[in-house]
Amino acid sequence: MPKSDKLKDIHERAFIKAYLKYRKAGKAYKSLHPDVHDNSANELGSRMLKEVDFTELLEEAGLSDVVLIGDIKRGRKATKLFGKDAIEHPDYAARHSFVETALRLKRRLIDRVALGTGESGEEPVAFILSKAPEGEVKK
Repeated sequence: MPKSDKLKDIHERAFIKAYLKYRKAGKAYKSLHPDVHDNSANELGSRMLKEVDFTELLEEAGLSDVVLIGDIKRGRKATKLFGKDAIEHPDYAARHSFVETALRLKRRLIDRVALGTGESGEEPVAFILSKAPEGEVKK
């Protein structure tokens, strides 16, 4: 790995650590570069956040494709309780957001496309998925 890539990686990791602490890209960038003007820090922090490759961080944290598939399978069975008797019903909104978030984090979900209004009045959505690059799928 070239020296410039190592420096970029170190800088990205410091930014991620600050971002997780402050939960704001501008504040995270400002904490690493205190001489930068607030407006510039907001813009540069936003750019930095777009450049960070979260897939590598997820892999390092043990969230491989296989683990995420297991989580998605469990998340697709999400339920919620209703009424005095606490009757368990499927929680479709949680199931949907769980799957969508997991796919976006792994950069498998490229886009959402509205398909028009269906019979029920709801707007069905199609997801455009990407394949994992060769050699990227880990067990």
